[in-house]
Amino acid sequence: MPDTMTPEQRSRCMAAVHSKDTKPEVLVRKFLFAKGLRFRVCDRKLPGKPDIVLPKYKTVVFIDGCFWHGHEGCKYYRQPHTRTDFWQSKINTNKLRDRRNDTDLTNAGWRVIRLWECEIRNKSSQAAALDTLYRHIVGQTSPVPYIQSSNPMPIAAEPRSTFSPKAYRLSLISSHTAQSGNMALTIIEQEEVDILGNQADAIPLSDNREEA
Repeated sequence: MPDTMTPEQRSRCMAAVHSKDTKPEVLVRKFLFAKGLRFRVCDRKLPGKPDIVLPKYKTVVFIDGCFWHGHEGCKYYRQPHTRTDFWQSKINTNKLRDRRNDTDLTNAGWRVIRLWECEIRNKSSQAAALDTLYRHIVGQTSPVPYIQSSNPMPIAAEPRSTFSPKAYRLSLISSHTAQSGNMALTIIEQEEVDILGNQADAIPLSDNREEA
């Protein structure tokens, strides 16, 4: 289907899209506030300026627009038929920046939760999405099956001065999607382990053994 707008009309339409205080963001904030949670909004001090920051729970929440963040298979993600290469490049750049921000936040000790705009806009999934979000934030969610991300996060390693030069601490960054009915939340997690020399087995951080 050809684009019904002229290039000038399409440009004005895209420029009018709000980057913050969108309807899904405001709806989520009102819901969490009514639940008694207090938070900061669009904190510029954190990577990616998370839409919602909950210091008490060391958790940040992003409500991602389905078009701007490339939600594959979503009815709200339809590329314009003009300047296709430009928009595809812009969306791919947004995806890469999202992953980089997730990694930086996780390394800083934050738990990252991402919601799709469509999960909030659709009346059929809205209540379940908000309830699951709240339970994830306050830690009331029981273990649920998850799908391992097809795009694993990078692994960062750095020497530890308390061990020999051959000792390393690895930060293992991974993501998974927790499912509840027709709704999904993307959770970013981090695990750190110590590796000594050429040993094949990793030693947990809580292990106080010293190198012989």
